[in-house]
Amino acid sequence: MKYCKFNKCRKELPQSEHGNREYCDDNCYYLAKLERNNLKYANNRKKLIELNRVESILRLLYHQYGSANYIEASLLNERAMNWSFFSAESKVEDHRVKVVGEYAYCLFVNKTVRIWKI
Repeated sequence: MKYCKFNKCRKELPQSEHGNREYCDDNCYYLAKLERNNLKYANNRKKLIELNRVESILRLLYHQYGSANYIEASLLNERAMNWSFFSAESKVEDHRVKVVGEYAYCLFVNKTVRIWKI
């Protein structure tokens, strides 16, 4: 026996209906779709907030030290830098860099970081 996929409904679907049917009516389909879109929007919003936060850390240190200087990675760690978060990877001056918004950074083996404005 199949049941409506909408969590708040869960009515039993008649066996005489189409076998691939997942919702009891159009209203349940619409409400389920609305819930999915709200969850997707909330997830995208969290990612955008984190992108802005990491970019603001890079912006602050870029304006403070410039692109020519190597800075200690501990300065970024003090500001709770999320090292795994980046929007793209690229190459700048033969260095593989992670791009976050308008800035790119490279973390070197000796735990120093260099920041570029893209």
